[in-house]
Amino acid sequence: MYLLQQPDHYKSHTFVPFYWKSFVSEAQSYWHPDDCKNDNKVVLLHRKGKLIGLSSTFDYTHRPDAHASYNLYEWLWQFKRVKKPKKKQPLKVPDSEDEGDSSDSDSHKMQNSRDGQLQFLAGHPLQTSHVVSVTREYDVVIPNFIGPPLPRPDKGDREYYCSAMLTFFKLWRSGQDLKTETQSWDEAFDAHKFTEQDLLHLKNMNLRYECLDSRDDFCAQLKAGTLMQAPGSNIAGDDDIIQSVEQSIESALGNNSNRNEGPNDWADIVDDAVVLYDAESGMKAGRTHLARENGAKEIRDILFNSGWTNTIGPLSSQAASAMPPPIAIKRREVLAWNLLIADARDRVLSGRKEDANRPPQNGLPVDKAPPEKKLPPFNPNVAEICDRSYFDNLGIEYGSIKNLIQSVLLQFHLNDEQECAF
Repeated sequence: MYLLQQPDHYKSHTFVPFYWKSFVSEAQSYWHPDDCKNDNKVVLLHRKGKLIGLSSTFDYTHRPDAHASYNLYEWLWQFKRVKKPKKKQPLKVPDSEDEGDSSDSDSHKMQNSRDGQLQFLAGHPLQTSHVVSVTREYDVVIPNFIGPPLPRPDKGDREYYCSAMLTFFKLWRSGQDLKTETQSWDEAFDAHKFTEQDLLHLKNMNLRYECLDSRDDFCAQLKAGTLMQAPGSNIAGDDDIIQSVEQSIESALGNNSNRNEGPNDWADIVDDAVVLYDAESGMKAGRTHLARENGAKEIRDILFNSGWTNTIGPLSSQAASAMPPPIAIKRREVLAWNLLIADARDRVLSGRKEDANRPPQNGLPVDKAPPEKKLPPFNPNVAEICDRSYFDNLGIEYGSIKNLIQSVLLQFHLNDEQECAF
């Protein structure tokens, strides 16, 4: 696909990057200008010999007057910044009548924006080179929240959550538009009237945390053992689950399974497509999960039957005497341990110094002395051709070998043929 210049993936929607923390920091910076947390990052651009700081918040805070009735979420969803076309096209400058009419309905606002590209307000670093354009097919555009996790309404800093949600869904150009000086962020949040669409967005933003909380609660119940079958409990035990699973599988397969197979054989013949749902726990149980649960139950039964879970009583005197005595660990203060470590370090360094001061062997230091050369194993049934380098590698003087050969010839009185062979 890459060689054919085709996209490497296909999707039904387009995701627009939304660095949400920069907008919240920009809104809070009006009320807390000295807060180090409000670090709105900028990109440095070099244009016409000047350095320009460009922030992602400038596009919304300097949006055209025709877009004054769009909150941040709606504006990112429907509009984008593009380069000004090379061909000179008249930019649409909305008049006062258009501004009044644009606040009537969303459809009328979109119709006014579709007629042409709009120019940013004065103060935008890219006012002369870029314009605001309508995002075509904006109904399939989704803002992608990039940055740290979104704040929660039920946990954490309530003030920060309220400031973030007001930044997303209330009209503003600076933080002064979001609340008054005497209001807190919580009070401004309660006083603002959100639309039904905004309330749906607020609910969906918290949906992920609700799912995580449900998962954590379920895991906590599993660890505490509260989901096991108990007297008067409505939660089915392992046997009831397996029985209901077998009945559901038989009905799914049309009662064509083999009746003579063991209780574990069904896990090998059922397709993974047969997935059951436990309404009590809200968990889906598939073939692999049920087989694992069945194996875990078998191991638990073995442990219970073998007495591993029985309470251990007091030890007899004979067993207590057979146990080794406890090891006494001497406890020391931190300063005492530091002194012991320093003393051991000094001993190691002094040992290295003594090795360095030893007299050299064969003109070389101790650590650089040649290793002791060992003769190869003797094999009387193998004849090898040995040149002078062979003896030099063993540290044997080549002249001594000649004397050894002469002594052997004289001692055993070898004839000419034997001497030649030797």
